Amino acid sequence: MDNNIRIARINSGLSQKEVAITLHVSAPSVSDWESGKKTPTSDNICKLADLFGVSTDYLLGRDITPIGASIAPRQSPSITPAEGELLSAYRAAPQPIRDIVDTALAPYANKNPTASENAAG
Repeated sequence: MDNNIRIARINSGLSQKEVAITLHVSAPSVSDWESGKKTPTSDNICKLADLFGVSTDYLLGRDITPIGASIAPRQSPSITPAEGELLSAYRAAPQPIRDIVDTALAPYANKNPTASENAAG
């Protein structure tokens, strides 16, 4: 399982730090999963599968995918290093600042326009 997590992460173009931030775990936890020192919880296995665009069976080693095969990620949100830094700053900010940011971004939250909406646009 550990090697499949590493392969899926690399193929999705994410760093261990980006995965850790997205799943709200530490970067050493992701490293431990990839090295086989620890096993992610079933909840985190599901989150990893969604993030990488693979099945949980693949991550668990139940679905055999040849080594080196391209794993095409689903269109799932991934964060850039710059976005990770902003997220870290947000989490470190005092609550009044976080409230201001929340209010400013509220109009943009959960908006995923479809292709037809973009074309109409």
